[in-house]
Amino acid sequence: EDGYFDKLGVNTLWLTVPMDNTSASGAGSDGHPYSAYHGYWPQNLDKVEEHFGDLALLKKLVDAAHVKGIKILFDYAMNHVHDSSPTFKDHPDWFWPLDYNGKTCTCGGGCDWNDSYEQKRCWFTTYLPDWNFTVTEARNASVDNAIKWINDTGIDGFRLDAVKHIPASFYK
Repeated sequence: EDGYFDKLGVNTLWLTVPMDNTSASGAGSDGHPYSAYHGYWPQNLDKVEEHFGDLALLKKLVDAAHVKGIKILFDYAMNHVHDSSPTFKDHPDWFWPLDYNGKTCTCGGGCDWNDSYEQKRCWFTTYLPDWNFTVTEARNASVDNAIKWINDTGIDGFRLDAVKHIPASFYK
């Protein structure tokens, strides 16, 4: 509101995933513990991450940016959820199983990041279930969720995360 972004010539703000993340930590592929502060371990897909405020504050930010002619993009984490997510617990059939051909299919672990099939179904880690968008209900749930964020906040669009891991049919 004080013109800071105007002075920099900014016309778009790209914000991290606003969805509520788990508070749990998890081991990375290097064995070190990590947490979900970054926004990419979504737990509750329809709630704002508590560290960002609430939906009213997020909408206020978008409205203030629009007054200044600034567009707002959210990152959209559409590849996976955290295994504590109610969406995963209620609909495990919307996600690829972690086991694939007798191996734990983590990206770069039991499955190949660069294999055209395995990269679409591998889990980033054992606690980040990978959406199976060959399941119509899963694809519809993700698209409906994205539309809900647009309608609830007034954002201008998304930067889609992990597109390499999403089947091209999803975008159609």
